[in-house]
Amino acid sequence: MKKILFTLLLVVTTLSVYAQNHITVTGIAVDTVKVFDNKDSAAVVNNGTLAGVAAGDVVSVITEAHYATINADSNITITVTSTLRGADSASYVLDNPVTTLTGRILKRQLYRDSVVLMPFKLYDGMVECPIQFSGIARNYVTHHILTTIDTCVFLDPNVGNNKPVRVIFGMSGEDVQNYIPPRDTVMESSIIPRKLVTKGTSIQTVKLYDGTSDAQVLSTGWFTNVVEDDDVNFTLSAAYEDKNAGQGKNIHSHFEIFGASSMNYSAPDDGLYMNGEIKHIQLTASGGEAVKSKEYDGTTSCEVTTPSQPVGVINNERVYLNTMAAYDTSSVGTDHVITFSYTIYGDDAFNYIAPADSVYCTDGVIVDKTGVDDVVALNAVWPNPFVDEVNVVCPTDGEHHIYIYNASGQVLHNETYSGISRVLNLQAFGSGLYFIVVDGRTAKLIKK
Repeated sequence: MKKILFTLLLVVTTLSVYAQNHITVTGIAVDTVKVFDNKDSAAVVNNGTLAGVAAGDVVSVITEAHYATINADSNITITVTSTLRGADSASYVLDNPVTTLTGRILKRQLYRDSVVLMPFKLYDGMVECPIQFSGIARNYVTHHILTTIDTCVFLDPNVGNNKPVRVIFGMSGEDVQNYIPPRDTVMESSIIPRKLVTKGTSIQTVKLYDGTSDAQVLSTGWFTNVVEDDDVNFTLSAAYEDKNAGQGKNIHSHFEIFGASSMNYSAPDDGLYMNGEIKHIQLTASGGEAVKSKEYDGTTSCEVTTPSQPVGVINNERVYLNTMAAYDTSSVGTDHVITFSYTIYGDDAFNYIAPADSVYCTDGVIVDKTGVDDVVALNAVWPNPFVDEVNVVCPTDGEHHIYIYNASGQVLHNETYSGISRVLNLQAFGSGLYFIVVDGRTAKLIKK
């Protein structure tokens, strides 16, 4: 009995299988190109149409499509799977439930918010432009691991305002192969000059007055912050606050830069040296004449006939010399020392020191009228006036000293003789006034 029942069941089952109708699906449409979305699904545009379904039966088809990979690539196999649905779907068998296509997954184009560049950078010889804020990357799949890399470069490294900067966007990370970096763009920023710094400069802070404000540069020094291989050099000059002699003067130094790379630099700050000094020039005197003899007047004053000239004055400067002469004492006698003393004046005299006093002569004479009477009383000098010869008679025997001066104080004759009398041949003397001094006693002589 059991065997009969099993046989009947098998027959019924077999009849049921063979009772299903075979149908096909046509017109399936699948989008075979998509942008990476981190999924394997392909968009089904049309689920297709069933062919062979009996009238009145409720049967439909649902189609799904899946890429063989989720990553961006070309020539990717897409598997298309169709499934029957509906109340009568069990009565049907789909002859072509699976088909394959070839598709592409495109890389996803990223974009980003604007990058904010630093408004300027200090010249460093490089083209890199610093970034103040990086923009945020957009259009990437949530939870993906991506690191954006921004490279910003000037078209050249030289100093300038509002220079073009090429902004290059890059990426790194596990999923980078599925993305296209944001497109490059061009922005603007500036490169400002590098301020040069020097070491080792040296300025001479003391000089002798030379009519200029120039200060001597002892050492120009060297730069400490020039970019390697740049061609930039400099000159250094220095000047006092004015040209006049004096102490406590400020000296200002000034740099000028030059060279093929100098456009990328600004000169070092001017320097200030305090307590500089310009020394006065010590003048000397040349020449000058004075009257070597005078009648006693109770003073040491001496008449200057020809003034001395200053020596050491810089060309074209207005410095003049005033010459004064004086006896060492005001007393009557011979062998007086006459000294020249000097003062200076003129527009530029402030920068000079007057010459030191100098001895003009050591044989000056101050004559007293009473000296004639002394000669007459103690000696005899005749004739007076004379023509060619003068007789000198002393009251005592022994050694006697005779000097004869002209009116300017120059010694024209001097001798020492022994005895009482002496005849002097003065034929060579010209007409005029002379003074004869015998043993310290003075008298006037007049030659016709």
